[in-house]
Amino acid sequence: ALASLALGNAGSALKDMNKALRLNPHLPAASRARDGVAALQAAIDGDFQRAHVRFNVLLHAPAPPIAPQERLPTLLLPHEIAVYRGVCSLYLGEAPAAIQDFGAAVELAHQVLLSSLPPSGAELLAEHSAGGPTSQGKAGGTRLGGSDTEAPRHLRLPPEVASQRGLDCFACEAQYNIAVCQLVARQYACALSTCQHLLDCQDALRALGPQAVCLAWSEATDVVAREAFTQSYAHDPRYVDDFLRRHGRRHDAAVGMG
Repeated sequence: ALASLALGNAGSALKDMNKALRLNPHLPAASRARDGVAALQAAIDGDFQRAHVRFNVLLHAPAPPIAPQERLPTLLLPHEIAVYRGVCSLYLGEAPAAIQDFGAAVELAHQVLLSSLPPSGAELLAEHSAGGPTSQGKAGGTRLGGSDTEAPRHLRLPPEVASQRGLDCFACEAQYNIAVCQLVARQYACALSTCQHLLDCQDALRALGPQAVCLAWSEATDVVAREAFTQSYAHDPRYVDDFLRRHGRRHDAAVGMG
């Protein structure tokens, strides 16, 4: 089941988890994983309402403890479930709920990292929390370095909750999702502000790579839009070319930047 899930085959993973639970129904971790994969499969099938309900149940259910001897990571940590629920809300046309979930995901990830650090690292992270991720999913401008801000490797945590660097990158991804939600909700001024704040997080963006720089533009003035297109084109022309292809001749002023 885990191998199928790693390969992106949620259907096969779900069948194998059901078989495992029939052989041993007293595996709370397997039961939770099965429910999570079922929610993922519903989202893949386009049934976002059903997937949203399933993710909501999982988010409010306590995660079963994993015995140290099992040496297996916990599937679907709370911050991951919050992201998936936010995606479902976005596809259901509920942009405000999606924004709330993406912001909450960063806070939940911050809590996981804080609880997994040694005492000295947890104190450092708490001291810098004012510059770290917020409830709105904003990435902090200060990144802590060193082993004190990295979770012990034997916990086998995903990158976004294994170190401060990973958390900063995750906060940037959440902030990008929030900007998309604001655009869908026609909150253009808010989206522009969110994108600008995201572009200010240079350390995390460098860690994510040049493709991470989002395309920001304003409906207010052509000058701002042209500058945003130029900056985006310099990082990766594919996204600008795709935008122009999808939206026609209205933005022809940006053509020829390459």
